[in-house]
Amino acid sequence: MDLIGFLYGLGVLHGVILAGILFFMRSEHRVANAFMAALVACIALRFLSNWLIRSGVFIQNPQWSLLSSPLDFAWGPLLYLYAYSMSGRKLEAKHVLHFIPCLLLFSAPITFALYPREQQLEFLTYFWSNRENQELGERVLGRMSVFWRTWMDMRLQGSFFSVQFGIYCYLVLRQIQKHKLSLERHFSFTEQMDLRWLRTLTFVCVLFLILFLVFNRAGLVLFGHFEITALSPNTPFLFLVVAIYGIGIAALYQPPIRDAQENTTKKENTSVPEAAQAPTETTTAKYVRSSI
Repeated sequence: MDLIGFLYGLGVLHGVILAGILFFMRSEHRVANAFMAALVACIALRFLSNWLIRSGVFIQNPQWSLLSSPLDFAWGPLLYLYAYSMSGRKLEAKHVLHFIPCLLLFSAPITFALYPREQQLEFLTYFWSNRENQELGERVLGRMSVFWRTWMDMRLQGSFFSVQFGIYCYLVLRQIQKHKLSLERHFSFTEQMDLRWLRTLTFVCVLFLILFLVFNRAGLVLFGHFEITALSPNTPFLFLVVAIYGIGIAALYQPPIRDAQENTTKKENTSVPEAAQAPTETTTAKYVRSSI
């Protein structure tokens, strides 16, 4: 196992442990923790998929090679719903619609699993290489419909993932700003309700997205392909291996918003008696004016 494979294995281990702790830990914001646990688990599955590609397991079992790819489109919705829940807002049935792209894309691995094993191996050999074998490419693409041929040959899934994830990062930042303005209208001490953690989390996701565009998508723009096991396309995910540990640990120690609201209310209530108890006139000054 090379260094990249070892780091992916470490990321899988950390992700599974943190997802389990977040999901089963008793907390005032269990719903938000459940969304964070699901996000960490999806990222860990991406690490596992990349590790299995490098170790050659998918060559022995090609029918499972594309199964985790649609879960990438759950990252953005899970991040948004985590921020939504942390803001103290109630979830509605309509929020399930965020996962429609993820569910629709499961048609790709299901269709791929129905192919004969030889065709699956040819497909993986072509799409995970530098695509120098034109004869193999014509044979593989010739078996696919126009839609899937365009989708896979141009690697549109990664491009659409970039757009979708970027949109959800923007939605989270907007949600944070709206929540902060709401707090300023209702509470005097907004520093306790500051959602800097969510802002930091979103900026980490934006940094990953920038790395993904530079090291992963740039190869397609410049060369039209990249080798999936090379360092460059794996760099953004190696960044997540380090980031996921900090994200999971920080999520464990986030104070419940309700407690912060109660503390803010208590501070406002205790400030009133102090003002009422303040003397308006000293005893000495009163006697001086009365000439006593």
